[in-house]
Amino acid sequence: MNDSKNLRLTVSIFSLSVAGIHLLTPLKIDHITLGLIVLAFVPWLAPLVKSLEVPGLGKIDFQDIKDKAETALKTSEENRKRIEANEEQNRIDARALALLEKLISNNVAQDGSLPSEQQIKDALGAASPMVKVLAFAKARQFRKDLGSSADARERLAPVFEALAEIDAGDNYHRNHAQLAYLLKDTPPEDYARAASELSKAIEIRDRSGQSGYFLYEFNRAICNIALDQDFQAHRKSSSLLKKTILADLCKACQHHRLKESVLEERDHRISKWLKLNDLSPKDL
Repeated sequence: MNDSKNLRLTVSIFSLSVAGIHLLTPLKIDHITLGLIVLAFVPWLAPLVKSLEVPGLGKIDFQDIKDKAETALKTSEENRKRIEANEEQNRIDARALALLEKLISNNVAQDGSLPSEQQIKDALGAASPMVKVLAFAKARQFRKDLGSSADARERLAPVFEALAEIDAGDNYHRNHAQLAYLLKDTPPEDYARAASELSKAIEIRDRSGQSGYFLYEFNRAICNIALDQDFQAHRKSSSLLKKTILADLCKACQHHRLKESVLEERDHRISKWLKLNDLSPKDL
């Protein structure tokens, strides 16, 4: 409303000023002066008159002018809000990346502490999709670099947990898988939770129709073997658990490298489990 009123005043003052100058040089009232005087009142007539024929200026369509002015003002306001939103998102993304850098480097806080789980969740939750993808990639690579150290779990588990939690639609299976690998491979091993996260990853993968990622079944089989009390007591597994583990191993062996790993007995737990249950790699 204020913008519209200011525009009316500006047009009126400008038109009357130009009309006054034209009237004084030379001193006469001609069609141009009359047109400018009429133009000065145009903004105030717009709500009452649809159009007006102005001498020297032609026909003025008030509604058309109003529509164009309102459209221009609306577009300008939308652009301003869009620019402000982009600037704010850039600041949020910068904070999230700075926090991530602390996690995957030695540049921790002055007191030697790492960002809290809540800080990580809040930062990644507000970050743009591109930054979430970048956070996953950096954390995944850092997990590979650190291997099975407890430090890797302390630093990275909160990242994968946050990424999995903020994925409200359960669209990304790899967040759960990376968390599972940390839980399975770093001390103290949490095989039960790792198996649960792998099951979630498999569920999302299968629901989305993606192929591959047989490493999920391979690692879930290892988790279930490690959790099997009969295996720990050097006995055969129950028929139900045997069927479950065998199904995972057969699925994993669809990938030639994982099959080679089983055939070459690279994981002693799988080799021992097969023997205890009267199975061989050829049964996979």
